[in-house]
Amino acid sequence: MLEQRELKLIKIKADLESQRYDSAINSLYELLEEKNYCPEAVYLLAQTAFLNGNLDAAANLSQELLLEDPDNQSYLSFYKKTENAIHENNLTESLLTSFNDAYQKKEYFNILKYGYQLLKYKNQALRTHTMLAETLFTMGKARLAHNHILKALEIDPHHKGLLNSMVSYLHYTHDSTNAEVKHFAQIYGEKAFPEYQGKEYTEFPLLNLEEKKLRIGFISGDFKSHVVSLWIGNLIPKLQENGLDIFCYCNNEKDSITEIWSKQANHWRDIQNLNDIEAAKLIHQDQINILIDLSGHSTLNRLGVIALRPAPVQACWLGNPSPIGLKSIDYCISDVKHVPKEDDTYLEKIYRLPKYGSSFNIVEAFNLSQEKALVPYKKNGFITFGCLNNMIKLNTNCFDIWIKILKAVPNSRLYLCNHALQEDDTHKYIRNYFSHKGIDDKQLILEGATNKNRNEYLNYYHNIDVYLDSFPIGASTTCIDSAFMGVPLISLRGERILHRMSAEIMNTLGHEELIAENHNDYIKKAVEFSLSPDLIDYYRNQLRESLFNSAIVNVNDFAKDFTEAMKSMWSEFCEV
Repeated sequence: MLEQRELKLIKIKADLESQRYDSAINSLYELLEEKNYCPEAVYLLAQTAFLNGNLDAAANLSQELLLEDPDNQSYLSFYKKTENAIHENNLTESLLTSFNDAYQKKEYFNILKYGYQLLKYKNQALRTHTMLAETLFTMGKARLAHNHILKALEIDPHHKGLLNSMVSYLHYTHDSTNAEVKHFAQIYGEKAFPEYQGKEYTEFPLLNLEEKKLRIGFISGDFKSHVVSLWIGNLIPKLQENGLDIFCYCNNEKDSITEIWSKQANHWRDIQNLNDIEAAKLIHQDQINILIDLSGHSTLNRLGVIALRPAPVQACWLGNPSPIGLKSIDYCISDVKHVPKEDDTYLEKIYRLPKYGSSFNIVEAFNLSQEKALVPYKKNGFITFGCLNNMIKLNTNCFDIWIKILKAVPNSRLYLCNHALQEDDTHKYIRNYFSHKGIDDKQLILEGATNKNRNEYLNYYHNIDVYLDSFPIGASTTCIDSAFMGVPLISLRGERILHRMSAEIMNTLGHEELIAENHNDYIKKAVEFSLSPDLIDYYRNQLRESLFNSAIVNVNDFAKDFTEAMKSMWSEFCEV
């Protein structure tokens, strides 16, 4: 028969193996109270403290054991293990402090330096992979960033923010394929919202359009000073004039643009402080017929609400246009230009509007009396190529093509301006890269954007003769800005919708000659401006007029097409 003390020790060891630390500690203290000194119990208590992360207590208890039995090799080995862990923990804390400090200061090279050292500590891996991914993405290294996202997802497979990034980062990699994007969108759909399975709404009232208006809901985190407001800010009133009942579900902090939105829509709902289930219940109670997500995989999305299917027909449109992956999304709204029939990227059914168009709000976007951009060439005697795209859109593939252009056009300059260039590390990274490829430092003009409003931002175009769009992700709103300022933009037509934005805009403006079909064509078009600099004057005089006369700003036609699309989607649902 085992003694009572031995039975308790067996139970304590079982608790430790099962990580029931609280139970083990309580039993150990009971055992120690029964006997003045029990080395085995003290040793187990030290091990429990170690496993529980209380290294100082473990060290103190192991020292106590060595005082009683200094020759015990088990105690000595455990003490050394504890001291090494404390030393390692202190190194980790110091490294973590340096990493966090570099992250706060946006010292990109130090973030990478300390981050890669931190990865050997498993308890820091999730956060470290995530922050390394964010940093590399900011530096234009999307494929490396995507690899870190996948590593982080191995640790937390259902992390919604990481799952969003997993899909969106892929569009910025030059070597991603349609099949790869589709694959990761499917993974998103499978892993993002398992908690909502079986909770989706399945019953909806039908609607007689002769008796009641079709109810359309727009849900977004960008009802604010954001490019989404420029693209559809004046669409809502037109849709209401066309007989649609518009509901807006807002997931962002209010600003002056939010106030405008809230007054335009028939019905305004603030869902920022509602959880997914509460927001979905509100939408269902509003009896929305078609719910349209405007955020996609971007930061303030409410795809969890979409996953609960609060409306019988659901679609994605405009914001971050890519396959979402949720089975609860029926349509992706696009047009025959952006998503041609041969595009097989999407899991959602593509509803193609009959022609490319938009309701871009030029009144909100521009001071219409603003002068067109200056022509730096006339003052400098050399051509200045430029790009104002965000740093996340720039990458070494772009740089390599731009380097070939700089070498082909003697004495030319490249002007880059974005908010990331306020950071010294970004300057250093770009200058080093171009220098190693044989570009004289004087050919690079780097400026950190500090604009507080759109008028200040548009002044940067005065420094550019010819705009070189980035790829694979290029300009969209920036392409409109370039046209308004009269600066010709050379675009590279890509594979997917996000890779074709600027090309289709230039096509709609009637300037197909500025669209390149491959890298060599892109270089050729840029060099042509150096051979015929009068072309710069030609586009200064033509582009703004082309914009004002285009389908991009024809809200009446676009609203008519969009209204018909809504009625068609609803009719299709009712027929089924």
